[in-house]
Amino acid sequence: MIFSGKGHADLSWNWNQHTWSWRPDRGKWQPDFGFPKETVRLDVSTAFHPPADRLAFWSNYAFLGRDVVDEAQGSNPQGSNQGSNLGAVRTGAGADTFSARSRSIFDPGGAFFAYRATACAGRARPGVSRDGDISFGLILKGERRDIHIDGTETVTQAGNFFVYDRREVVRFRWTDHKAVSVTMSTERPTAVLGHEWPSSQAMAQALNGSRLAPLLRGQMLLLARQSGRMSVSEQSAVLHSLFDLILTILGQIPSTDGAAETRPRLDMLRQSTLRYIDQNIAMPHLDVMHIARVLGCSRATIYRAFADHDGAVADTIRRARLQRARQLLIEVPGMTVASVAARCGVSDIRTFNRMFRKFYGVTPREMQRGATGPAPIAPDRAAGRPGPSHQAE
Repeated sequence: MIFSGKGHADLSWNWNQHTWSWRPDRGKWQPDFGFPKETVRLDVSTAFHPPADRLAFWSNYAFLGRDVVDEAQGSNPQGSNQGSNLGAVRTGAGADTFSARSRSIFDPGGAFFAYRATACAGRARPGVSRDGDISFGLILKGERRDIHIDGTETVTQAGNFFVYDRREVVRFRWTDHKAVSVTMSTERPTAVLGHEWPSSQAMAQALNGSRLAPLLRGQMLLLARQSGRMSVSEQSAVLHSLFDLILTILGQIPSTDGAAETRPRLDMLRQSTLRYIDQNIAMPHLDVMHIARVLGCSRATIYRAFADHDGAVADTIRRARLQRARQLLIEVPGMTVASVAARCGVSDIRTFNRMFRKFYGVTPREMQRGATGPAPIAPDRAAGRPGPSHQAE
């Protein structure tokens, strides 16, 4: 089902409030809205929007909060109704002739954009995001010219990849162009590259020079051309394969911090893993293989990141489920035990009761009724210390 906002014939989307609390016709996306629970689509057209705000409108909705300002004005023109500091942007043939169309696919893990636009020039500022985003794009037609804050200039011709860190301020000048791009949280590339990233130009060179480049181009074009015919699961599968391909290529770039796996890099990966577990604890099949795939590294690397800490990754997930369950039982007394178990990613109520009692010494219902039991059993007593048998998680 396709939805359109009242008075917004230039916006259409295919989700309801249960899938994503944000709606395009209710204003600018903010980090509090998060990302959708499943793969969804948003189509944007400038055809019915006031000409003076077309590029700002398109950037705002097609790229979720990326602010674009006129190099000359640097402020919002009178009459703009976008609710953010956006300005008119000069285009190759005059602001009143700018037009663009885009199809965006949003997923809990990132996004994909396919778009075409007329010539334009201006300045892009960091948009609102959770931890910062980075885009990996492919120019299909035209030329993209970006001038970075340090004065360096990147020119991307048709057929080549570009990389844009959305935390940067970038001046741009683009011809009539057509492009596709994949956006993900900076957390993922950091898990592969460490804190000392190579430049955007170096990452683009790695994408263009990789033996996997033809496969990456083919997958991007497949999603751009066939997404309208794909099911939600098919769109998600192709999008996640793009994430994996990009992260695999980035992982081939020589480390700039002197070692492939320094302790700070592993500590950062461990923190990323813990954060992902916390944010996705309701996922029944959350395990180290899934996390490694999302973060773009091997299972062995995640094991090494946890090697100096008590408990294996599986123990950490189990402990996080039980701690979340205890929180829900205490803070939401009217919730059934079965609902608590489901929100913590455990589908079998008997398994949940057994795990909870082993860990806390009381049953979930006793905990809910305010019973006080003995102190929680140490995780290595409850689940066993990590050993060789855990490596097959």
